[in-house]
Amino acid sequence: HSLSDNLKLVGGVSATAQRFTKDLEIRDVDTYDARLGFEHFLDPATGSVIAFTVAMGTDQTTENDSPFENDRWAALLTASRVISQGILLAADASYENTDYDGDTDFFGIDRKDDQARGSISLHLFDWPLQGWRTIGRVAYTDVDSNIDLYKYNRTEVGVTFHRAFD
Repeated sequence: HSLSDNLKLVGGVSATAQRFTKDLEIRDVDTYDARLGFEHFLDPATGSVIAFTVAMGTDQTTENDSPFENDRWAALLTASRVISQGILLAADASYENTDYDGDTDFFGIDRKDDQARGSISLHLFDWPLQGWRTIGRVAYTDVDSNIDLYKYNRTEVGVTFHRAFD
């Protein structure tokens, strides 16, 4: 929803069902998410946009003895800018807090995770061919959990070739 020429209110809701094979059905959940935020267009000439979004969600397990039921909230800051014709630079940073609250604990412990994430990407439009987009991306994720098994750091480096067909 446009609030002014350079400010938009954005939001959304989603519901999904995640189902695993018979051996892993303890992980089956129904996921519900909602998000609300603002997009501010800093400079229309360069396509510079900065956005801030807050989100809340829950995973509700289908098995009573599953520890994977959780509630979570997150904050996300994104920015992008067209740096020349056909080239967009984008960056994001986020924080997510997940509190697992199922009837069954992880190893007898009430699990809580904190995740910090950041990425930067370069989008090349109409490359290598007209109608294609090539995206180079570097991302870093740090998950801190009160259960050592679920703590990790991950660095991702990737290239995506994207083509939408009308």
